[in-house]
Amino acid sequence: MRPKERIPIFLSKVNWKTLAERWNIDVKLFNKILNMKGTLRPKIIYYWKEDPDLRFGQMLINIGCISNSLRIWNDEENDILEDQGIPFREFMLWSRHYDENMNPLPEVERILIKDMTTNHIKAIIRDVGNGEMAIRGDYLQAFKDEIKLRNE
Repeated sequence: MRPKERIPIFLSKVNWKTLAERWNIDVKLFNKILNMKGTLRPKIIYYWKEDPDLRFGQMLINIGCISNSLRIWNDEENDILEDQGIPFREFMLWSRHYDENMNPLPEVERILIKDMTTNHIKAIIRDVGNGEMAIRGDYLQAFKDEIKLRNE
């Protein structure tokens, strides 16, 4: 399940013109989807937040804003932002289930990599290295890059 918290992050960082080019869509079409301030119309945001498991393109196709296309249907927001040059740390969310003393949190917290504590990131890298934890390779690389960035 995709976290609802990613939606405002994506919407605040995406470059609409670049996305229109990526999907081979007339920029004027995006102008119709956007309101006068250049942000997505509130009804569309509401619809997406009601079904956050949809990718952005899937959502736009479902509500009839754009034509159906396999390329658009399968395009992940993370890939869109990364290809637009947005650093991983600015949009990737980590799900935190425990506090620093390993007590379960009442609710899962989702936090941007850039907002995680250095100790937390180092603990994850250590646990992956010890075989106590498994995470996706792109997250592991992002955590290593974050530590390197903080040490510079």
